[in-house]
Amino acid sequence: MSKWLSSVVIAILVLFYSSLLPAYEFIPELGLRVELHDNARQTTNNAQDDISYQPYAGFQFINEGERLYASVDFLAEYERYQDTFDDDTRLYIDAYLGWGIIPGRLIWNLQDSATIQRINALGFDLPDNTQRVNVLATGPELYYERNVWRTIAKAQVSQVTYEESDEYDASGLSASVSLYRDLNAYSSLGLSVSYNENEYDELSTFLIPVLPGSTATTSFTQSDYEVTKYAIVYNRELPYGRLIAKVGQNSLDSGADTIDEAYYDFRLTYDAGASLVAGLTISSELTDPIVNSFNPDDTRIHLEGILAPSRLGTNDNQSYHLREQLALDLRYEAGRYHPQAQVFSTSRDYYGVEPEEDEFGVRGSLLIDLTERSGVTLSASRTKLDYVNLATEDTNTSLEIAYNYEILDGVNLQAGYGREKRTSNLGNRDGDDNIFFLEINYLGEAR
Repeated sequence: MSKWLSSVVIAILVLFYSSLLPAYEFIPELGLRVELHDNARQTTNNAQDDISYQPYAGFQFINEGERLYASVDFLAEYERYQDTFDDDTRLYIDAYLGWGIIPGRLIWNLQDSATIQRINALGFDLPDNTQRVNVLATGPELYYERNVWRTIAKAQVSQVTYEESDEYDASGLSASVSLYRDLNAYSSLGLSVSYNENEYDELSTFLIPVLPGSTATTSFTQSDYEVTKYAIVYNRELPYGRLIAKVGQNSLDSGADTIDEAYYDFRLTYDAGASLVAGLTISSELTDPIVNSFNPDDTRIHLEGILAPSRLGTNDNQSYHLREQLALDLRYEAGRYHPQAQVFSTSRDYYGVEPEEDEFGVRGSLLIDLTERSGVTLSASRTKLDYVNLATEDTNTSLEIAYNYEILDGVNLQAGYGREKRTSNLGNRDGDDNIFFLEINYLGEAR
């Protein structure tokens, strides 16, 4: 079975078995996007124009039964360029199935996540440098509550597969125990301990250039490793939001080397109802795709103490690394105007073959309702990516303006213009692309 087909099978199984129960919600989506590029490869010289066609289909599905809880967010996209890139199929999947062996107490989890990332960390974010990364995980979860005490015990086996980078394919075993005590009606204090074991399907040796374009290389050989984490967890409901604070220790043991790093994760949300929602994240942890998919303090059934992990930047699905994040998210509603903004800083210090990265970015969008059926969307982003140990800095800027019109209920037409620009301290990495696009989309009503 091909790597991408396994994800489709999981999503279909979750959908099929869940739909046997009466209470479910299903939202279909279909669309076609056509783009005209004046420099599709974003090259410094010899720009080549092209046109791309991107039909896509997907759905959102939720089922909340007494013994079975399921959610699937699925999107399949086919991308075709006339001249510059090969045809490509992309899948985006977040599928979860929870079976209540003992309802509310003992649950068996099955989850699958498919995302897109760059193949070469130093390469550009273009169709010929992207691949699908899939994380499949399954295992039991025990939830127990008595008086002021709550316990979450979890275990899972995982498999991560890369569409192109087979040398990173790996399997994992994860286990954790979290114990909480309610301090009062609005706060709790707990202790969380987790263990993750990663084993590569094949151990590979890499030759790494000392500097970009250099013939001098150094070698790196993969090794299996274990990650343990100890944390004190404080959870507090606020008058207009929530605070979650975790402080502890990360340890990584690869046999030949042991790494100890401080672990912390602070998440503050402010929710003033429909008008303003804000979130602040400050964190530092050792992570990889398998570790990132396993939250020891998370139970998707009971939703105790959970804020979804921030998925910032472009390379969080690469091999194991120390990731430090600072992010501020804002969303505001003011009548016809709907602005959103995000400021983030992410540092990734790899213990593998990828370069150390510092990433800083600003993103923003503004939706303006012109009439009940039409509006204008303005969006912009600017991200600076510094490959610290390779003396390379890239700055990516994007701008887009689009006009949106609802032709019929659920059927939307969008037309607009966008610009992508990349500048670098290495002149041969500069490039830009002007894009005119037209998109028609159907989003069904929940049923």
